[in-house]
Amino acid sequence: MDKNQIDQARQQASQIAQVLTPLLHALTSATDVLSVASNAEKYKTALLRDVADLKVKSDTLRAELPALQEKVASAVAAAESAERAAQTRVTAAQQAADEMVTQVEQAAAARAAAAGSAAATQEASFASQVREAQQAHDGVMATLFSKEQEASEAAAAAAAKVAKLRAQAEKLAAALAG
Repeated sequence: MDKNQIDQARQQASQIAQVLTPLLHALTSATDVLSVASNAEKYKTALLRDVADLKVKSDTLRAELPALQEKVASAVAAAESAERAAQTRVTAAQQAADEMVTQVEQAAAARAAAAGSAAATQEASFASQVREAQQAHDGVMATLFSKEQEASEAAAAAAAKVAKLRAQAEKLAAALAG
């Protein structure tokens, strides 16, 4: 091959390379697109399987829903009934407690009144005993004062008699001595 043929062949190869390069890029892109399409098909299959599973679960839950709603309604009714019963018990207990408080207050008031009355009676009795004791003391003191007065008067009279007897004794002694 001569130089012209080689240059021509190189030029043709260069042109072929220029034409084939976009084709190679297109084939590479097509491979990427086919790879994405293959992955998309896998995801689609997986998603369809998941959708089918979810549909089965949804159908199962829809089938169970009325029974669950009935259970919820039954539980709510039971809770309301229990609440009413508890409220009734609380009300009854409150009334019983109020009655007990009233009874205790009445009993305490009665005891306080009885204790007050007993204290007043005892105080009156004590005051009466004090008055009687004071009167008895005053009587004893008056009697003692009277006896003291009498004794004083008797002592004065006796002293006067003794003085008179002494005077007479002195006169008699003087007369006898005389």
